[in-house]
Amino acid sequence: MVRRKQNDKVDYLEDLYHYTAGADPIVSPLIAGHLSVEYLLRQLTIQYDPNLEQVADELSHARLIALNRSLRTISDEQADYLVRINQIRNKFAHQLSYGLEISEIIELFESARSVFSDYAGQFDHCISELGKTTSSW
Repeated sequence: MVRRKQNDKVDYLEDLYHYTAGADPIVSPLIAGHLSVEYLLRQLTIQYDPNLEQVADELSHARLIALNRSLRTISDEQADYLVRINQIRNKFAHQLSYGLEISEIIELFESARSVFSDYAGQFDHCISELGKTTSSW
């Protein structure tokens, strides 16, 4: 299981900084990926209608997903998957003790494979590598 702390209490600001900005195998890539997806959702919105730029810039991540779903720039399946990822990101952001089992991470990659194109084969590679992991993070 990937777990940060025994409880959600932050004793020192430095601890919070290391939790969010450190070389964590889950949190750091999740935050980077979340920001990348948010950027791409904004770009899809602007490509759909440049007049929506200010609206898109003011929306939360969840509302940006909903907007792109309604504009049909992403499919319902893609939107559902992005909502799942956003919920996980929110748990990491608000519950420092939150953790994921490796089996849950594998399932996320398997789900992603079914709703997104993976031209570079990275989903299969990640699933394969995670499948070799027997210990907890």
